[in-house]
Amino acid sequence: MRINLKAKNLELTPKIKNYLQKRLNYFDRFIKKVDPAAIICDVELEKIVGDQRKGEIFRAEINLEAAGVFYRSEEQSENIFSVIDLVKDQIARELKRNKEKKVDLIRRGGRSIKKAFSLSTLARFRRRSKFK
Repeated sequence: MRINLKAKNLELTPKIKNYLQKRLNYFDRFIKKVDPAAIICDVELEKIVGDQRKGEIFRAEINLEAAGVFYRSEEQSENIFSVIDLVKDQIARELKRNKEKKVDLIRRGGRSIKKAFSLSTLARFRRRSKFK
């Protein structure tokens, strides 16, 4: 996975970089079959100044492109580490949903093939009794 990191009004310390790298490695479990060189992850971290809210406000944005599919997430929070977690969770949710859609499509295809080759026309819709 290629990671392009950009920061505005914020100094990127090694602690922040390591934390971000650990969180982005979490995505590997959802996109195993894609070539790691083909995955592009653009991360933008920003400290918002001049806003009406008091205190420090951090913004994080992740744009992830894997296997021709584009995922995007953006969040704001008062802590840089919590905003990284929020953005990671949103992208992970989208990746998981996309993976489950593919698995369900394969299962539905298998069911329809079983129905086509079975002797009963109700093979796909047969229900088991809860009380046996």
